[in-house]
Amino acid sequence: MRFAVPMLCSVLGVAGSACLTPRSLSYQTMAAPIGRGATEVNVFGGFGYVSQTDPPVSATEGTEPVTNQVQRRGFGLPAAEANIQHGFSDHVALNIHASSAGLQPGMKFTTNKSKVAHFAIMPAVAFGYASVGSSTFQSHVDGRLTEVNPTATTSFSFLAGLKFLASHRSGVYGGLGYDLLIHRILTTSAPSSMVDRTETLTVSIGHQISAAIGFDVALGRVHLRPEIAAAVYPGVSQDLSTRVGSTQSDRSVNGGFGWAIMPGLGISVATDPLPPEPDEPAVEENEGEDDEERQRRVRKRHTLEEEEEEENRLKRRQVEED
Repeated sequence: MRFAVPMLCSVLGVAGSACLTPRSLSYQTMAAPIGRGATEVNVFGGFGYVSQTDPPVSATEGTEPVTNQVQRRGFGLPAAEANIQHGFSDHVALNIHASSAGLQPGMKFTTNKSKVAHFAIMPAVAFGYASVGSSTFQSHVDGRLTEVNPTATTSFSFLAGLKFLASHRSGVYGGLGYDLLIHRILTTSAPSSMVDRTETLTVSIGHQISAAIGFDVALGRVHLRPEIAAAVYPGVSQDLSTRVGSTQSDRSVNGGFGWAIMPGLGISVATDPLPPEPDEPAVEENEGEDDEERQRRVRKRHTLEEEEEEENRLKRRQVEED
């Protein structure tokens, strides 16, 4: 979702000392259950803008002490993420999200049954890895082939967080989330065989607070979900380590911050849920009723049964108190 010169940055949308930290932004997930045995596949596309300011670093220019603070900005079109969800019951579903932060598995727990609105929590983690290298080869008149300035960059990202989701039967949905982001990027280079190899390791730790709001439009099995997601990261710290030959320098800095925004449109397709469990009475199909209407009747029946059970429980308590 972000542009940068190195290929590693364009692949991950991120990047350590030369790029932007990889992040997961879009939600594209309703709090309402999709049903036992149902699977939903979603692809989200839009554009993204991100701004990140690294922590200040003290340095010296000649004899004068200075403070350097790098600000990075990026814009990407298209920005794409994807999501797969599989329902184990009306309360539990497996959710796997793919973004520049990597592959992000999580579990969605719907906390209530209702005819109007649903609420859910979704813990998740993410792992991402990439590697890129380059070299220049020089051909000499005597036929020798010399490799000059080989460089290699590897990147590993880790995310762990929790989202709070809500959705309404009108189609409105949204959520709030927190993510801990850890990004490790290692760059090595050797200008020539006569010069010591240089290794630069940057480990960034950040905190992201995100939010999203969208609207679900059902067109049969296909659902369209326009959404806008945004995030702020009020805290970024970095551990910097540089080794040239046998000489190594280390330092830790704090005080970075940033923000990002990504509006776009998601397209979802879901399979039908499995029939009711054997101990549940089957719901007969009405003539001319489509699958979506039948699913709504099933959910309505479950809600009415719960309301009736709660009403009977209150009546029994009242009798006991009398």
